[in-house]
Amino acid sequence: MKPAAAPRLFAATSEPQVLGSTVHLITLRFLASAHHPPPSRLPKLTVVGAPASDGSYDAVFLNFEDMVDQGLPPVFEVYLGVPPCTAPSDETYAGALPYSSLHAALDITEVFTRLRCKPEWDQKHLQILLKPRNAMRASAALSIGRVSLYTEHGR
Repeated sequence: MKPAAAPRLFAATSEPQVLGSTVHLITLRFLASAHHPPPSRLPKLTVVGAPASDGSYDAVFLNFEDMVDQGLPPVFEVYLGVPPCTAPSDETYAGALPYSSLHAALDITEVFTRLRCKPEWDQKHLQILLKPRNAMRASAALSIGRVSLYTEHGR
């Protein structure tokens, strides 16, 4: 049996993120060691558990670390690659961020793969848009210590 691939850090925020009742935009800058070739030279991405071709991603995870909540903050919808002044869509939807734990991870393999294949793919940054489902109560707060992007490949 082949050992599981170790997750590889591709991007991370350097400052805590404090969320409120409005849309919050986070820009992740890809690390210099992260390899994001132009769409015309992308490796074949595969489904988790399927045989992987060389250089493919088996999984891509967006991590929300060291979350601290106060009161009852709303659930936040997470969208990827939404350009400024553009409404989020189902195509860019990555999942819902639960606030009830210290750490949350979203498997964003499908949406990340789809975005990387587009000609407008930004090879240096990933925009993450967090949109509250409901208005945040005055007594509520949500802080995220770090947002990071990890990949697994070559299983």
